[in-house]
Amino acid sequence: MGGKNLIDKLDTAVPRFARFTPSFSRLVEQSHSPEWYAKVWKSGSHYEKRGDFRGISGGELPVVLHHCNIHDRKAGDKIELIETAKYSLTELRMIQEEVFDCDAAENRVLRIDLAADLENVPVQWFRTSSFVKFKRTQREWGFSTVSSTRADTLYAGQKPNQIRIYDKTGHRKMLLASELRRMTRDEREYAMSFEDRWGYSPEKIVTRIERQIGGKQPETMGIHLVGEIPKIEFLDPFDHIILPSDVFARGLKMGMKHLITADHLREMALRDGVSNTRNYLWRMCSGERGGSDEARKRRQDQKFYREWFRYREFVMPKVAGNVTRLDLLAAFRASTAAQLRLAA
Repeated sequence: MGGKNLIDKLDTAVPRFARFTPSFSRLVEQSHSPEWYAKVWKSGSHYEKRGDFRGISGGELPVVLHHCNIHDRKAGDKIELIETAKYSLTELRMIQEEVFDCDAAENRVLRIDLAADLENVPVQWFRTSSFVKFKRTQREWGFSTVSSTRADTLYAGQKPNQIRIYDKTGHRKMLLASELRRMTRDEREYAMSFEDRWGYSPEKIVTRIERQIGGKQPETMGIHLVGEIPKIEFLDPFDHIILPSDVFARGLKMGMKHLITADHLREMALRDGVSNTRNYLWRMCSGERGGSDEARKRRQDQKFYREWFRYREFVMPKVAGNVTRLDLLAAFRASTAAQLRLAA
């Protein structure tokens, strides 16, 4: 299946005193001509300007250059690599070295998006059977949908540290439809079909699980530099997603009262999702008065986790056909070979 690769996006920072290569310097000079300036250069948010060099290079350089950091004048420029899934890691390093005359292995990783594709597993399964830990800003999956193409998306956290699970088939349908709208009638006659373009039927369910890693996380995970990226093959970038296979079943014997509660929570999970069910249970654990707000919050958390450990194996039951931790890791590691096999 086309584009089924490890690295879905890569942003790197070059050393402060790194210089453009002679060939890229000529391209930068050309980009300042009246013909190209408005097509290449735009104002940037954290940099004085950003330059998209895909068009001016005839597609040879899938690079957006972020030039002159406005927050830290001692910082170097940022290279944003576009559509990285089609390139090997060696090719990604070569592209960076076509822009700056430096060893790309020493460039700092600012953001890297890692992805795995699962077939015949709908996005909705993750909503009703999983949750994300360590996302204190929200105890639930966010959810959005585009009904006309069923491009459903779950997300947790905020960029640049976010987990997204989305309908890849629906996303590709939207992409193809957008391209067709921009074509003339004659061009549409020769346009590739979905199956020719992506290598599978548009009726097939393909769900992408994506982990965006930025801020201090690359350093924490041991991939601070581009040369360290091959270590990812041995990591679990999706360890914050809790699946039914991660839940230890204690096989508790419950009385009628607890069984009714367990059934109610499972029905809620199937209707509203596991994260919303956990949210509901957490709210139900409030009510104790006395002490400071911090003390009441601590008691509420303690009660919530005590009740959650009682009911979680009912809310997230292990059933045949469930996605397991091993399934997710196998899908991720199967996608690493094409990009990492040529890495130095």
